[in-house]
Amino acid sequence: MGSAPQKDCHNCRRRRIKCDRTTPTCEKCASRSLECPGYGIDIKWKQEPGIRRSIQHDDSTPGESSSSSVCTPATAAHRHQDGPEYKVGASLAQLRESDDPFPRRLLQHYERTIAPRLVCGDSPNNVYRTSILPISATKPAVKCALLALAAGDLSTRLNQLPQDVVLASRAKDSYQNEALTFIASDIKRLSDEAERFIMSDPDQARTMLLSVFLLVMMGIRTGEDHLYRLHMRTADALMQTWFSTLGAGSLLTSRFETTLIHDLCDAQIWCSITTADVVNDRRLGLQHGANGGSTTMGAFVRTLHRITAQQQSGRQHSAGQLHSLLASLNDARWQALRYCSSLASPVHKAFDHLFEIIYQASLIYLYRACLAPGPAEAAVILPRRTLFETLRGMNHLHPVAHHLAWPLFIAGTECRNFSRDKAFVQQKFNEIMEVSGILCRRRIIAFLQELWSRDQSSSSEKPDWIVLAQEWAQRGVPIMIF
Repeated sequence: MGSAPQKDCHNCRRRRIKCDRTTPTCEKCASRSLECPGYGIDIKWKQEPGIRRSIQHDDSTPGESSSSSVCTPATAAHRHQDGPEYKVGASLAQLRESDDPFPRRLLQHYERTIAPRLVCGDSPNNVYRTSILPISATKPAVKCALLALAAGDLSTRLNQLPQDVVLASRAKDSYQNEALTFIASDIKRLSDEAERFIMSDPDQARTMLLSVFLLVMMGIRTGEDHLYRLHMRTADALMQTWFSTLGAGSLLTSRFETTLIHDLCDAQIWCSITTADVVNDRRLGLQHGANGGSTTMGAFVRTLHRITAQQQSGRQHSAGQLHSLLASLNDARWQALRYCSSLASPVHKAFDHLFEIIYQASLIYLYRACLAPGPAEAAVILPRRTLFETLRGMNHLHPVAHHLAWPLFIAGTECRNFSRDKAFVQQKFNEIMEVSGILCRRRIIAFLQELWSRDQSSSSEKPDWIVLAQEWAQRGVPIMIF
């Protein structure tokens, strides 16, 4: 989690009240139904005089790149709480500044809402805040990709005014196209002479990967699987080119880059659970090996990948394999408990409950994926009961809402014909969508409703959700559990 914040949150400082400095957000704000802006960078924008381009006045249709692109220069200043003011230099002069406050709102939305949900638990040391925002100040591709991500996420938020949804959707498409223009130019250089490009300008190659990563996250946050897959293929190609040119370890030169690659791989693993997509095991070994580091959530994700691979292989599962997978889940659980011990209350309790339900959901997935129907039905009785009991006992969802889709989904697959459980799962999905965004969660609810319908009409065996999920993927409507 990192060290405690050294200063009060921005709201408490402005209101001149004592902040309790809990992370990721302070309880003083939560108790007053305020959105806590956190403890990170306070984004300030300076507007260029005389320039009047605005997103509202852009006549290009969504998804269309035009000369009046809304991607604007960043004559912005990024101010750390106790640091100097950083102004964006002339490197972004080719982009036009808007006199509209909407781009500033997007940056604030990224800093306050999105960045905290790209990590397991937010802290002042969150690399998606402390690293990406300064980089975006000098790299136009990163700035446009970041704004596309923020606009896309904002466009899917509940309780938005219709005109705000239209504005954010248009901004997402425009910023995405602008980012792709920058990326395409570098990809051409990379295609022409990969080794020379990477050797002579490694920072630019890293900028490409970071920009594509943000676009991958945009596809996830908007629930648009076609965009997610498009940008993930680009990220894969960039990493493979880099690895084959300079060696696998050359990209893992900082905590930030390691985190970036871990999260790209984790996204592929989550997607593979419901789509049967193949995850590159060679690159997976690199990312989570001895040199790749580890994350609290990553230990669970790696084990889920092993379970998925076993299930998709179609081979008979030995007792030794099952024991090994159980041991990995238990190791992941203990890693999570050690992490929780470093957290302050009440966040500690929320994460303690979170990792318990992730563990129980993963046990259920293991038994359903690797055991025959009869033994699996007996094995899931205890974890199913514990999963629902713990979910019903969770009252403080806000710090962990972005991690609840997986255990809630598994709970949904175990509802059987109990109407009370079905209503509870749908209610909790609605709650986490209010806090952390829609993503693909409405499609998940529709999927569960079809599963429940089949369960009611089945007179014998419980329907296999894994088979149904793969059917949905083949129909072009995959569910992505992020």
